[in-house]
Amino acid sequence: MAEVSSERIRELRERTKAGVMACKKALAEAGGDIDRAEQILQARGEATRVKKEGRATREGVIGSYVHSNNRIGVLVELLCETDFAARTDEFRECARNISMQIAAMDPIALDRASVPAEAVEREKATFLEEVRDQPAPARESHVAKKLDLFYRERVLLEQAFIKDSTKTVKTLLEELTNRIGENIQIGRFVRFQIGA
Repeated sequence: MAEVSSERIRELRERTKAGVMACKKALAEAGGDIDRAEQILQARGEATRVKKEGRATREGVIGSYVHSNNRIGVLVELLCETDFAARTDEFRECARNISMQIAAMDPIALDRASVPAEAVEREKATFLEEVRDQPAPARESHVAKKLDLFYRERVLLEQAFIKDSTKTVKTLLEELTNRIGENIQIGRFVRFQIGA
Protein backbone atom coordinates (compact mmCIF):
# COMPACT_ATOMS: atom_id res chain seq x y z
CA MET A 1 0.00 0.00 0.00
CA ALA A 2 1.21 3.48 -0.87
CA GLU A 3 1.95 6.11 1.77
CA VAL A 4 -0.50 9.04 1.63
CA SER A 5 -0.12 12.61 2.82
CA SER A 6 -2.19 14.15 5.58
CA GLU A 7 -3.35 16.80 3.08
CA ARG A 8 -4.88 14.12 0.83
CA ILE A 9 -6.54 12.51 3.85
CA ARG A 10 -7.97 15.86 4.95
CA GLU A 11 -9.26 16.57 1.43
CA LEU A 12 -10.95 13.16 1.25
CA ARG A 13 -12.47 13.65 4.71
CA GLU A 14 -13.92 17.00 3.63
CA ARG A 15 -15.45 15.38 0.56
CA THR A 16 -16.87 12.30 2.26
CA LYS A 17 -17.06 13.02 6.02
CA ALA A 18 -15.51 9.56 6.57
CA GLY A 19 -13.12 8.85 9.45
CA VAL A 20 -9.38 9.46 9.24
CA MET A 21 -8.39 5.78 9.18
CA ALA A 22 -11.05 4.91 6.60
CA CYS A 23 -9.78 7.75 4.38
CA LYS A 24 -6.17 6.68 4.84
CA LYS A 25 -6.93 3.04 3.94
CA ALA A 26 -9.02 4.03 0.91
CA LEU A 27 -6.31 6.39 -0.38
CA ALA A 28 -3.63 3.74 0.12
CA GLU A 29 -5.78 1.18 -1.71
CA ALA A 30 -6.40 3.69 -4.54
CA GLY A 31 -2.69 4.52 -4.87
CA GLY A 32 -3.31 8.12 -3.77
CA ASP A 33 -6.07 8.76 -6.37
CA ILE A 34 -8.61 10.78 -4.41
CA ASP A 35 -11.52 10.15 -6.82
CA ARG A 36 -10.93 6.39 -6.73
CA ALA A 37 -10.62 6.53 -2.93
CA GLU A 38 -13.98 8.30 -2.74
CA GLN A 39 -15.54 5.52 -4.84
CA ILE A 40 -14.02 2.90 -2.54
CA LEU A 41 -15.48 4.65 0.53
CA GLN A 42 -18.90 4.91 -1.13
CA ALA A 43 -18.88 1.21 -1.98
CA ARG A 44 -17.91 0.26 1.57
CA GLY A 45 -20.53 2.59 3.00
CA GLU A 46 -23.21 1.09 0.75
CA ALA A 47 -22.29 -2.44 1.84
CA THR A 48 -22.38 -1.41 5.50
CA ARG A 49 -25.69 0.42 5.05
CA VAL A 50 -27.32 -2.65 3.48
CA LYS A 51 -26.23 -4.76 6.48
CA LYS A 52 -27.76 -2.25 8.90
CA GLU A 53 -31.14 -1.89 7.16
CA GLY A 54 -32.79 -4.69 9.12
CA ARG A 55 -31.66 -3.52 12.54
CA ALA A 56 -34.22 -2.11 14.96
CA THR A 57 -34.67 1.65 15.20
CA ARG A 58 -36.11 2.41 18.64
CA GLU A 59 -34.46 5.77 19.29
CA GLY A 60 -34.65 9.06 17.46
CA VAL A 61 -36.12 12.53 17.51
CA ILE A 62 -39.25 14.37 16.51
CA GLY A 63 -38.23 17.01 13.99
CA SER A 64 -40.44 20.03 13.45
CA TYR A 65 -40.79 22.98 11.15
CA VAL A 66 -43.22 25.88 11.08
CA HIS A 67 -43.11 27.99 7.94
CA SER A 68 -42.47 31.72 8.33
CA ASN A 69 -46.09 32.58 7.55
CA ASN A 70 -47.25 30.33 10.44
CA ARG A 71 -49.73 28.63 8.11
CA ILE A 72 -47.81 25.37 7.51
CA GLY A 73 -46.32 23.12 10.19
CA VAL A 74 -44.72 19.68 10.12
CA LEU A 75 -43.78 16.98 12.63
CA VAL A 76 -41.59 14.07 11.54
CA GLU A 77 -40.30 11.04 13.45
CA LEU A 78 -36.69 10.29 12.48
CA LEU A 79 -35.52 6.99 13.95
CA CYS A 80 -32.13 5.45 14.63
CA GLU A 81 -30.64 2.65 16.71
CA THR A 82 -29.16 4.55 19.67
CA ASP A 83 -29.86 7.70 21.62
CA PHE A 84 -26.19 8.61 21.12
CA ALA A 85 -26.78 9.04 17.36
CA ALA A 86 -30.12 10.79 17.96
CA ARG A 87 -28.40 13.46 20.07
CA THR A 88 -25.89 14.46 17.38
CA ASP A 89 -26.30 17.81 15.66
CA GLU A 90 -26.11 16.13 12.26
CA PHE A 91 -29.02 13.81 13.07
CA ARG A 92 -31.16 16.65 14.41
CA GLU A 93 -30.34 18.81 11.41
CA CYS A 94 -31.45 15.97 9.13
CA ALA A 95 -34.78 15.77 10.99
CA ARG A 96 -35.25 19.51 10.51
CA ASN A 97 -34.34 19.31 6.82
CA ILE A 98 -36.85 16.52 6.28
CA SER A 99 -39.49 18.58 8.08
CA MET A 100 -38.78 21.47 5.71
CA GLN A 101 -38.98 19.06 2.77
CA ILE A 102 -42.43 17.90 3.87
CA ALA A 103 -43.62 21.47 4.36
CA ALA A 104 -42.43 22.50 0.90
CA MET A 105 -43.30 19.41 -1.15
CA ASP A 106 -46.44 18.07 0.60
CA PRO A 107 -45.84 14.32 0.10
CA ILE A 108 -48.84 12.00 0.39
CA ALA A 109 -46.86 8.94 1.58
CA LEU A 110 -43.46 7.81 2.80
CA ASP A 111 -42.90 5.23 0.05
CA ARG A 112 -44.72 3.72 -2.94
CA ALA A 113 -46.21 0.93 -0.86
CA SER A 114 -47.85 3.51 1.42
CA VAL A 115 -49.63 5.44 -1.35
CA PRO A 116 -53.39 4.83 -1.03
CA ALA A 117 -54.66 2.54 -3.80
CA GLU A 118 -57.49 4.96 -4.62
CA ALA A 119 -54.95 7.75 -5.28
CA VAL A 120 -53.02 5.50 -7.68
CA GLU A 121 -56.22 4.47 -9.48
CA ARG A 122 -57.35 8.09 -9.76
CA GLU A 123 -54.00 9.08 -11.30
CA LYS A 124 -54.06 6.10 -13.70
CA ALA A 125 -57.54 7.07 -14.88
CA THR A 126 -56.41 10.64 -15.52
CA PHE A 127 -53.33 9.49 -17.43
CA LEU A 128 -55.35 7.01 -19.50
CA GLU A 129 -57.81 9.75 -20.41
CA GLU A 130 -54.91 11.82 -21.78
CA VAL A 131 -54.08 9.11 -24.37
CA ARG A 132 -57.41 7.36 -24.88
CA ASP A 133 -57.05 7.54 -28.70
CA GLN A 134 -53.58 5.92 -28.71
CA PRO A 135 -52.88 2.20 -29.27
CA ALA A 136 -52.70 0.01 -26.15
CA PRO A 137 -48.86 -0.22 -25.95
CA ALA A 138 -48.56 3.58 -26.18
CA ARG A 139 -51.21 4.02 -23.47
CA GLU A 140 -49.42 1.57 -21.14
CA SER A 141 -46.08 3.27 -21.70
CA HIS A 142 -47.60 6.71 -21.11
CA VAL A 143 -49.31 5.61 -17.89
CA ALA A 144 -46.13 3.93 -16.59
CA LYS A 145 -44.05 7.07 -17.23
CA LYS A 146 -46.64 9.39 -15.70
CA LEU A 147 -47.08 7.15 -12.63
CA ASP A 148 -43.32 7.12 -12.12
CA LEU A 149 -43.30 10.93 -12.25
CA PHE A 150 -46.27 11.03 -9.85
CA TYR A 151 -44.35 8.86 -7.34
CA ARG A 152 -41.21 11.02 -7.65
CA GLU A 153 -43.26 14.13 -6.92
CA ARG A 154 -45.59 12.84 -4.21
CA VAL A 155 -43.68 10.08 -2.34
CA LEU A 156 -41.32 11.50 0.30
CA LEU A 157 -38.41 9.08 -0.13
CA GLU A 158 -38.42 9.59 -3.91
CA GLN A 159 -38.68 13.38 -3.93
CA ALA A 160 -35.68 15.48 -4.97
CA PHE A 161 -34.21 17.00 -1.81
CA ILE A 162 -35.10 20.71 -1.70
CA LYS A 163 -31.60 21.77 -0.61
CA ASP A 164 -29.78 19.66 -3.23
CA SER A 165 -31.84 18.46 -6.18
CA THR A 166 -29.13 15.98 -7.21
CA LYS A 167 -30.20 13.85 -4.22
CA THR A 168 -33.46 12.25 -3.19
CA VAL A 169 -34.65 12.13 0.42
CA LYS A 170 -33.79 8.42 0.39
CA THR A 171 -30.22 9.27 -0.70
CA LEU A 172 -30.02 11.84 2.09
CA LEU A 173 -30.93 9.14 4.65
CA GLU A 174 -28.49 6.65 3.10
CA GLU A 175 -25.64 9.16 3.31
CA LEU A 176 -26.45 9.89 6.96
CA THR A 177 -26.59 6.15 7.66
CA ASN A 178 -23.14 5.76 6.12
CA ARG A 179 -21.68 8.64 8.15
CA ILE A 180 -23.28 7.83 11.52
CA GLY A 181 -23.05 4.06 11.13
CA GLU A 182 -26.59 3.23 12.19
CA ASN A 183 -29.85 2.28 10.53
CA ILE A 184 -31.85 5.49 10.05
CA GLN A 185 -35.49 5.54 9.00
CA ILE A 186 -38.38 7.97 8.80
CA GLY A 187 -41.14 6.67 11.03
CA ARG A 188 -44.20 8.89 10.64
CA PHE A 189 -44.89 12.41 9.54
CA VAL A 190 -47.78 14.84 9.56
CA ARG A 191 -48.19 18.14 7.74
CA PHE A 192 -50.66 20.78 8.88
CA GLN A 193 -51.82 23.65 6.72
CA ILE A 194 -54.32 26.34 7.69
CA GLY A 195 -57.32 26.25 5.41
CA ALA A 196 -56.39 23.00 3.67
